[in-house]
Amino acid sequence: MMFGYSGELAKLLSGLSIKVGDLVRVESGERVYEGILMPRTELGDPTCLVLKLPNGYNIGVRVGRETRITKLGEGEGWKGLPPPSPPD
Repeated sequence: MMFGYSGELAKLLSGLSIKVGDLVRVESGERVYEGILMPRTELGDPTCLVLKLPNGYNIGVRVGRETRITKLGEGEGWKGLPPPSPPD
């Protein structure tokens, strides 16, 4: 499951055997980003993917025809959010 990714971007990621939680490199023009593929909000831009960078920041990267995505490593996969804590 791609957790928020749909359409052409979901097909692209699936074709590259990339899933949420994997370590990826994204090359877009002169810029290169490496990070963990994060789930994308359903209301987010359908042409963008979300990466968690090594410094802890999350960024969105627009994916176009010129964008290259490479899988660098397997992740544990996204298990979703933990259940809410019980009230005190």
